[in-house]
Amino acid sequence: GPQAPQGTAAQADGSRVRPQRHASIERFVAGPAPPPSVAAEAARAAAAMSDWTGGGSLPYRLVRIEEALPFEDVEACWKGRRDEWRDEVVGAAGSAVDLAGLLAELLCSLTAAAVSYLWRSRGAYDKLYGELYDLASGRRSDPVAATLRRLVAAVETAALPPADARERQLKVVQLPPAEAAEGAAVQVYFSDEERWYRGTVTAVNENKTFTVLFEDGDEDASVPLCDLYQELLEDGKPLELGLGDPGPDLAEGDRATALHLRRAWCAARVAAVRAGPLEGTTELLIKYEGWAAKWDEWVPRDSGRLRLYRPDELTLSALPDEVLLLLLSQLACRFPYPHGTRTRPHLAPQVLLLLLS
Repeated sequence: GPQAPQGTAAQADGSRVRPQRHASIERFVAGPAPPPSVAAEAARAAAAMSDWTGGGSLPYRLVRIEEALPFEDVEACWKGRRDEWRDEVVGAAGSAVDLAGLLAELLCSLTAAAVSYLWRSRGAYDKLYGELYDLASGRRSDPVAATLRRLVAAVETAALPPADARERQLKVVQLPPAEAAEGAAVQVYFSDEERWYRGTVTAVNENKTFTVLFEDGDEDASVPLCDLYQELLEDGKPLELGLGDPGPDLAEGDRATALHLRRAWCAARVAAVRAGPLEGTTELLIKYEGWAAKWDEWVPRDSGRLRLYRPDELTLSALPDEVLLLLLSQLACRFPYPHGTRTRPHLAPQVLLLLLS
């Protein structure tokens, strides 16, 4: 079956090992590791967003790049610089010059083996670094950070883990641990047949595997969590925020439109606000309207996944299954609906209300 995305670390001889990605949660922590709940929450968010490049504020994107680098790929001295660097990135949100310098510093921390692995040629790396140096030194003007965004995207392409080929084929995302429960609709990939099978989790086993009943009647009583995937509702992308843009001004109780982990823009409400893991950052607890509490999640304000509430941009894909079935049953009373179809219609709520009126 499909394996969970893994990090890659370069060795001095150029060979590659594949440690668990996002080990940065505890890689430089002196003393005990963070509580499991915090680590699990961070790993879940990082894994779910691993292939969402280009969205969020520039500081948010720089921090994601740093977190994606296995510690074997950076020089040992980075351990003492890392926390200060991250704080400086957040504090430089409005300065393209400072952000360019900080990204150049991160590139300088990479080992020679990592540079060889991440870039096709040393010349491509040197060109990228040279452009960053020109921005950081003021030799090149970039008032709206257009050049910097292009360079950040280039580093993301090299450093962030790409979506698994199987995920791109079917538009699926790995099932988060919090949603791996009895009754969950899943997709499981069988490598020997090179195809996906739909199924439903019927039991959570004591050995941390899952029993899955497939649509063709077969049952597998020992499916690991890393083999469970769920289909995307849509193909939404996070917003790219401008230089110095911290994200939408949302407070507790405000309505918002949020990009769900299954890539659909959904109506939501801000249930709580807390300080982020880095000083100067903010996270919002998002409750998706009409969805069960298990879908609640903390979303960074500058992640590009939040915007002010706009009902005109929502589609039926954003609705929970129960509400969608109710609306479609009413719609079917007046308009023919193809029997047995499984494709969700992408209609704006206003269009649906017009049809039902």
